[in-house]
Amino acid sequence: WVYLNDNNCCVISITQLLDNSFLGVGRDNNLYKKRVITDKWSLIEKSCCVNSITQLSDGQIIGVGMDFFLYTKSDINAEWKIVKNSDAVISVSKFNTSLTD
Repeated sequence: WVYLNDNNCCVISITQLLDNSFLGVGRDNNLYKKRVITDKWSLIEKSCCVNSITQLSDGQIIGVGMDFFLYTKSDINAEWKIVKNSDAVISVSKFNTSLTD
């Protein structure tokens, strides 16, 4: 492991977006974005409250809410929408290949 700098505090989950920028979940459960890994995190307004996130290949952002339900956003500035019948999730990640192949 290589220490990058102090600009990486304080996220609990991070994913790389399709545009190669980074999206993180802060300890306050808001979303933060940075263009390159050494930049400072920038708060995304009205993005609370999730604890794990990733971006799907269609551009949607999927997150795990504080209530352990999945939520989606069409882009980082959209409102979170609950995914019905998705409770009891603790983390989310994207596979780079199809599970049906």
